[in-house]
Amino acid sequence: MQELLILCALEEEFSKEDNPYAESIFYTGVGKVNSCIAAIELIKEKNPTLVINVGTAGSCRSDIEGIIECGVFKDRDDVSDFNEKREIELDHSLYTISTGDNFVSDKVEGCDIVDMEAYAIATVCQRYEVDFKCYKYITDYTDKESKGDWKDNIQNGKPFFLNKLNKLLGY
Repeated sequence: MQELLILCALEEEFSKEDNPYAESIFYTGVGKVNSCIAAIELIKEKNPTLVINVGTAGSCRSDIEGIIECGVFKDRDDVSDFNEKREIELDHSLYTISTGDNFVSDKVEGCDIVDMEAYAIATVCQRYEVDFKCYKYITDYTDKESKGDWKDNIQNGKPFFLNKLNKLLGY
């Protein structure tokens, strides 16, 4: 059986209560630094064969809803010319997510959805050669209502995550 590590920023997004994956779930905290540190520490401690990032995201497109899988990860905060790699492409046929350390309430160009952790976790997994999957539940659309919509919908993704994990892991 695969050694599984499920990373989520906040408990409200994917609680351990009544969750068959409770022993595999760890909360990173919000943002790229928190999620990067947690991912490194947990990968070194647990030695997983698969890391799955689940969490909430805002959509930059009105035709995206529910739960989606991401395959392209971008760092929207890095605008320097020093970092040669600002994108990780695992599967171009999947959705593109832009990760940054701010809550987005406007459209972001060049992506489908936005979050605050996925790119950092994908980077750590790539560095440590661990398989990575990313599932995001759309809680809001990037507009002036985003923050309120996110707060109202943060807990709604759990049944969708459970369904996705059950299918992926063969349960």
